[in-house]
Amino acid sequence: MAGFLCTLVLLLVGYNCYLDRSKPETPTGSTPCRYAGRFSVEKLLNDQTTRDYFVSNASYWEGNFNVHGVGYNAYSGLSYDGHGIDYNSGEKHEPLHGFSASSKESIHINLLTLAVEGNKNALLFFNATATKDAKLFGTTDPYKVALLILERKINSYEV
Repeated sequence: MAGFLCTLVLLLVGYNCYLDRSKPETPTGSTPCRYAGRFSVEKLLNDQTTRDYFVSNASYWEGNFNVHGVGYNAYSGLSYDGHGIDYNSGEKHEPLHGFSASSKESIHINLLTLAVEGNKNALLFFNATATKDAKLFGTTDPYKVALLILERKINSYEV
């Protein structure tokens, strides 16, 4: 769990937040990328249920960045270095950094590996990918999508 949480923290810092306004609000009533303020440091340190809920929120909402053309390329499996974000609205805008970086690839590979191992939070992270990119993968199963992305990524490395 600690390794997954560290990966998510790095993801949060490195990737910012890509809002998907078509999704319903979280059960806490916060907007998708504004959930963190609902958690106190004290509760996160001392309450396992709160930690689990925070990680689930982070996994789900940050996974919305991991869609084709935003956070990664579905055909190559490679992550993008980043994307411009309007910090007022949360909407993406140019420029797309259409290249990959080892710092982003390592996080992406870690999350893919955790998903393939069946980690529920990693699978939750790839839920948006499986839903939004279903036509590119022929499935909405986050586990199968993670396997396919990993396969495409490895093929890209070998080219």
